[in-house]
Amino acid sequence: MTAELLLLQLANGLSFGVIFALIASGITLMWGIMDFINMAHGDLYMLGAYGVWLSLVVGVASFWLALPLAVAGVLAIGLLLRFTVLRPVFGRAPLQTLLATYGIGLILQQGVLATFGPFSKEIPFPVTGQVTLGPLRYPTYRLVVIVVGLALIVAAWVLIQRTTYGIWIRAVAQDRTMTAALGVPVPRVYTVVFGLGSALAGIGGALAAPLFGIGPTIGADVILLAFIVVMIGGLGNYVGSVVGGVLIGEVIALGAIWLQPTEAYLVALGLLLVLLLVRPQGLLRAAR
Repeated sequence: MTAELLLLQLANGLSFGVIFALIASGITLMWGIMDFINMAHGDLYMLGAYGVWLSLVVGVASFWLALPLAVAGVLAIGLLLRFTVLRPVFGRAPLQTLLATYGIGLILQQGVLATFGPFSKEIPFPVTGQVTLGPLRYPTYRLVVIVVGLALIVAAWVLIQRTTYGIWIRAVAQDRTMTAALGVPVPRVYTVVFGLGSALAGIGGALAAPLFGIGPTIGADVILLAFIVVMIGGLGNYVGSVVGGVLIGEVIALGAIWLQPTEAYLVALGLLLVLLLVRPQGLLRAAR
């Protein structure tokens, strides 16, 4: 193994990890603050990827214009689900929300399959060429994914930490009953959290589309890892979900040096499950 290969895989792991972090941070907000297990979250990621592809097919001039359109579409779908079919299951037992959202995820998946077919779609890299990073020449778009993804993660963190709604979100996470008694509109906070989580999933899917391709089942491929990332980072801990996402990306990328991709995935899964056995509270403290 050469130093250049190691650096390449470390950089690839960071690009993978940023995508996982975007997905997992949305899950941890919903789960940690609303006690809502959203098994359809991976399918919102899938819709983000399809949204970019469809926008380009219908004539949007560039990927960077298609991306916000796709994210806006996923946000609208997420909020529509929140106010319609998901409304009756908010506040129910975790098993009921899990089953309900799993069923909605299947409906979304099968709807995309029926509409666009089973064959994978490809999007060319919106930024071509390579960037020189010391001894390494690295694809420019992967570097863009890292920079843009980290910038969006930081922006969401600032929203949570520095804005009025962020204060309300953290207050609801601590004690929703007392927060409601103090006049904070808890249902509106839930709407913001659900919308933010949906948008993060859509952004992850849109950024990942040129890297991994697009198909109806890509959401199912990432949702298990995303939930494990949430548990590793600490339930409801936003920073923990980011750390866990980067960790799992690096484990998969470095494992691919010696193993087949599927084997690297399984090794990452096994290592992270062992970590959960050793530290069931996660790497960082659960945000409660």
